[in-house]
Amino acid sequence: MATFYLSVVIGEERIRDPHAYDFPTAQAARDIAVSVVHELIVATPDDIDIDRREIEIADATGHAVTTVSLREVAPWRA
Repeated sequence: MATFYLSVVIGEERIRDPHAYDFPTAQAARDIAVSVVHELIVATPDDIDIDRREIEIADATGHAVTTVSLREVAPWRA
């Protein structure tokens, strides 16, 4: 297992999650982020502004390895 951090990025602002999460791979961390974003958008479709928002997945050193754009998860909202 590897350690990853998930941060919310809104434009230039980064809200870091202080908790670390263990996933077998960066792709597994990204898959969970996609799932969570999708659930959030489905649960509150009118309350989420998807522009300029994403989830950043960083490794144990804090280096960003991938991101999940809300627009990518909900292209029908564009």
